[in-house]
Amino acid sequence: GTVLASGEALALVLYTGTDTRGAMNSAPPRSKVASVDLQVNLLAKVLFGLTASTALAMVAVPFIQRAASSRLASAEMSQQLLQALLDFCRFLLLFSSIIPISLRVALDMAKLVYKLQMTSDARMPGLQVRSSTLPEELGGIDFLLTDKTGTLTRNEMLFRKLHLGFAFLSPQTL
Repeated sequence: GTVLASGEALALVLYTGTDTRGAMNSAPPRSKVASVDLQVNLLAKVLFGLTASTALAMVAVPFIQRAASSRLASAEMSQQLLQALLDFCRFLLLFSSIIPISLRVALDMAKLVYKLQMTSDARMPGLQVRSSTLPEELGGIDFLLTDKTGTLTRNEMLFRKLHLGFAFLSPQTL
């Protein structure tokens, strides 16, 4: 794209670093996860940690009290450890209702209903929802930038309304 005023120039520029197009496109694509899913996952991890620590406390306190009050032989100690492991699993199962698995199911069902509502809306013919996170991502939009190429609007841009602070403009008010 360079034009010389006079004469000729022959040059070869070779760059093979990490900023080249080939190197930048060779990385695997990052996984796109909705922010609501990340929050639910974090909540589930925190609740699992609390459940496991509560179950551990429920098993450890009596085990330590029994071990401190009496001197046990190695056979009895292995029996006590096995019983403590079984009790930990029982408490973990008992406290597992704290983790809201039904929340994940309810969110997935809501996404399905939103998808069906969006695709059957008569005001948006031909809409195809290709991502299950589309409804929640649409709720997080702060700015909408468009161009005049028609890639989003098929070159049919209509002014409907505009909110500027407390001012409201529509085709009827202009």
